[in-house]
Amino acid sequence: SGIDPKEILFITFTNKACEEIKSRIKMLLNTEFEEELPEIYTYNGLGWQILRDHREIVGDLKLLTPIDEKQLLIECIDLFKEPLKGYSYRYIEGPYGLLSSLLGSFKRLSNDTSKEISNLYANGHDPEQVCRLKSMYENRIIEEKYIDFDQQITLARDLLLEHPDILQSYGKKWRYIMADEYQDSSKENVELLYLITDSGQKNLVVVGDTDQSIYEWRNGSPKYLLEFDKHYPNCQKIFMNDNFRSVRQILEASNVLISKNENRIDMFMVAHKDSNAMPYRIRNCYIAQIPSLLELLLKKNYSYGDIAILSRNNAPLHKVKEMLDKLGIESLSPADELANEPFYILVKDILDMFFLGFSSTDFAFFRYMLISGCKLPEKKDYLYADVVGIEVFKNWYDCYKKYFEEDFKDRYGTVQDVVDDTYSGGYYTKEDSDKYGCCCITLSRIRKNK
Repeated sequence: SGIDPKEILFITFTNKACEEIKSRIKMLLNTEFEEELPEIYTYNGLGWQILRDHREIVGDLKLLTPIDEKQLLIECIDLFKEPLKGYSYRYIEGPYGLLSSLLGSFKRLSNDTSKEISNLYANGHDPEQVCRLKSMYENRIIEEKYIDFDQQITLARDLLLEHPDILQSYGKKWRYIMADEYQDSSKENVELLYLITDSGQKNLVVVGDTDQSIYEWRNGSPKYLLEFDKHYPNCQKIFMNDNFRSVRQILEASNVLISKNENRIDMFMVAHKDSNAMPYRIRNCYIAQIPSLLELLLKKNYSYGDIAILSRNNAPLHKVKEMLDKLGIESLSPADELANEPFYILVKDILDMFFLGFSSTDFAFFRYMLISGCKLPEKKDYLYADVVGIEVFKNWYDCYKKYFEEDFKDRYGTVQDVVDDTYSGGYYTKEDSDKYGCCCITLSRIRKNK
């Protein structure tokens, strides 16, 4: 219809969704050139682009990533020069490590100060000390001009509110706007979106399903989809209730169940597939009943390969696997396949080291060091393990036998050198490390140099 693609703005929630939308539009427009596509952003990406477009006003901001958070906190702990009361320096990283514990306390102090102070007292910490460290950490963030992911949206919104001329420029730029997964939009998302839409031609399409709202934990809410017609009374509603994926029997059961939800748009999905099978619900079903259910399915001419057992988490599935093994029933999980795939092991190790750190995954540490060509000390060399704050030396004979076939004693030396590097050149003495937990900077140095 002659509309310039650059006059169209798509907004969605994830980078993956952005890439999927791009690939579909490329096929539709028969092009591979990004400049021939509409503007496609996540809400955060849109906010970040607006801020980048106006550096002369907001300055050169940087995004605060989880790694940046930990790096800045490590530096603050090192400068703090006080032992943090009640905290262990044995585990620096990981979900229950020193850094995560402190960052969690900082957030809770911002949200509910009195409650978190009581919590700190109850767990043997010094609230005044934690508050001083928090102040130091927040000042470092400001000094380094970092902003967090949520601020990408709120700062962009504030910029547009404070500069009507800039707001009008975006209203003129995007004549047509579409927002995907609208049932999970937050107040900040909607404020930014409505600002831009209302400053232009008010051509806005939102797509969503109130029955699929899953991001309440990050302030997403279906209320903005439910109240869309209050903000735009003349809007047109289009119901897309055709389902081409599930069979009629499944949808009928789902429709009855979902209809019990509150705060939803009343809509029933229409199936375009049929089946002879019926969904079957067993109340209070236990793992011990699974063999009899399998036997029932086999009598219905299904094979084991037709059957999948799903669970919300892994713990029950481990028990199911043990039971099936005892019965001589062969089963296979994705983990079984991936555990012997070198590429998967490499990716998993990198993610473990990146998110959990050395203290939480010894196997990853040793595989990484060996693959990197490092040599490992002998089993007797437990020295410095606790000082550095990581238990990298435990169980490594078993680790080595499990993953490698080379002669272990031939791979000696370099890990010890990495540990010794902490104390060479006068960085820190062992007494400093014991007293102040200066192993924080050790982990930082190892990460930078590994």
